[in-house]
Amino acid sequence: MKIAITSTGLCNKHLETEYFRILLEAFGYPARIYDMGAAALEAVLLALCDDKCAVALEGKAKRAEQLLRDRHVPLVQRDKAEFIVCDVANFVWSDLPIGNRLAPEDGATLILEVTELSPHQGSEKITVKGAGIKDIAEFWVDHDTAKRLQQRPQFEYPCGVDLLLICDASIVALPRHLKWELG
Repeated sequence: MKIAITSTGLCNKHLETEYFRILLEAFGYPARIYDMGAAALEAVLLALCDDKCAVALEGKAKRAEQLLRDRHVPLVQRDKAEFIVCDVANFVWSDLPIGNRLAPEDGATLILEVTELSPHQGSEKITVKGAGIKDIAEFWVDHDTAKRLQQRPQFEYPCGVDLLLICDASIVALPRHLKWELG
């Protein structure tokens, strides 16, 4: 399904609901590549963001600022954000809201734009294990993304961040409970 998003970032509720359903499936069945049917960054932001959630835009992701302003989404610094949107080239793991044992839901969701995301072959293979995955799941990303994922600090569960990798119209969800490694 190919869906066009208007230049003003406005979309009808049916499409927002469809995007949200895809995101629910992606987090329920993680480490699989899903097609959003549209530009993934815009589709994800339309599905998740409204005037009640705080978003931090960093690096090249700042191009989505007008879309969020049209929806009256509060733009904040990363340490106050529920959603952090960044491209892989500008991303660092520091100062992320990770929640705490009594309020793990205060951990952010990191939406990371990558340059390669493939179910078959690519630069670097990521192997994932954990709840929602039958044995292991594998997908391939670009070298820069693999390097950033490898640098992830170890958070004591249930603290941490949920990760959503996006590339063009594709997404992969990696909830905080999953373990992943290169190769």
